[in-house]
Amino acid sequence: LRSGFIAQFERFIRNPYQSDAVGKVLVPMQKPPGYAAARVEPLLCVWWIVGTEGSDEAWFTLPVQGAAFPEIHVFSLTRYLLGLPDDLLELELPALSARLNWLERIFPL
Repeated sequence: LRSGFIAQFERFIRNPYQSDAVGKVLVPMQKPPGYAAARVEPLLCVWWIVGTEGSDEAWFTLPVQGAAFPEIHVFSLTRYLLGLPDDLLELELPALSARLNWLERIFPL
């Protein structure tokens, strides 16, 4: 299981918007009854920091080739949170140090 996750993560790092983890977003969903005329657009929401080079925007759009959609909208929650003023967000993270140590053991730098 761990090796499968690492392989998928490495594929995502090499090409994040064409990986298996993103593939489901690029498949048109079935529209609910009453919304046959509605436009469907792909939206990828991720927790980690992603973005376009030279930009610190949390929401951006990228062109996609070989998919049912010409582009994909991407939202990076971490980038959004980092852009908030310091006094706007207060987080209690009692286990953060232990979690970071665990991640460092799994993914040594």
